[in-house]
Amino acid sequence: MERRSLRDLLSMVMAVPKNWKSRFLETLCETANVRASCEKAGISRKGAYKAREKNEKFANDWDDAIEDAVDKLELAAVARAVNGSVRRRSYANRTIQHEAWRGSSHPLQTSR
Repeated sequence: MERRSLRDLLSMVMAVPKNWKSRFLETLCETANVRASCEKAGISRKGAYKAREKNEKFANDWDDAIEDAVDKLELAAVARAVNGSVRRRSYANRTIQHEAWRGSSHPLQTSR
């Protein structure tokens, strides 16, 4: 008889949420982040990767979700490059306003 570790026994006893794969894939499509997707779906990273190894359809859906998320990130990057973005940051008690530089002015403006 095969001996199982406590971790294996606990993972068998703990219920895996129903429809975790759909929640995982939805979050992955929005974030491209496996950890965030696992947290939202209520499953461990290890469990998600094991499911990916065992289920070809799930692996393909995972790849599609990543591609969709990357497409969204690319669109956001292009929009920022074209329209610019403004972020406020502070460094050494100074507020630094960073604007996307399009060649017409210096990219950093500082104020006290």
